[in-house]
Amino acid sequence: LVYNGRVKLLGKSGERTLELEEFFKGVNRNALAEGELLVEIQTENLSEHMGSAFIKMARVGADISKVTCAVAVEREGNRCTACRIALGAVAPVPLRAKGVEGLIQGTEVDEGVLEKASRRVAREVSPIDDVRSTAEYRRDVAKILFRDVFTKAWRRAAGEEA
Repeated sequence: LVYNGRVKLLGKSGERTLELEEFFKGVNRNALAEGELLVEIQTENLSEHMGSAFIKMARVGADISKVTCAVAVEREGNRCTACRIALGAVAPVPLRAKGVEGLIQGTEVDEGVLEKASRRVAREVSPIDDVRSTAEYRRDVAKILFRDVFTKAWRRAAGEEA
């Protein structure tokens, strides 16, 4: 999602391409038609000024996610020129946090901006209670995970971290 991905689907009636955001339809549901296969994932070319990061929160590494967060960010000095944020396991489908992106993009990134963005993340997600976690826990973890992932991507965009 943070790389503006598209998926190529192939079936008896031919080939079609969807934006990744259109592919996810709900819990355990996607846009695949009967007899169709996902055969390719396409992403845009990445800028040399882009940094990205992903973290999955689970009980153990092989477990189903409690919360996931991915960030791709471009910067010029301390100014964010582009920002894409995706979260998983906090809504019926993986989602882009577009309100948070709009809050950060075009600004000088500092502690105040990150704090405001973290609070906004908690408002943009709509987690559920289930056997793995409560909605409240997921909302709290999403805020913290976002800050960690954004910081890592931000440093990578400056060439500070591999």
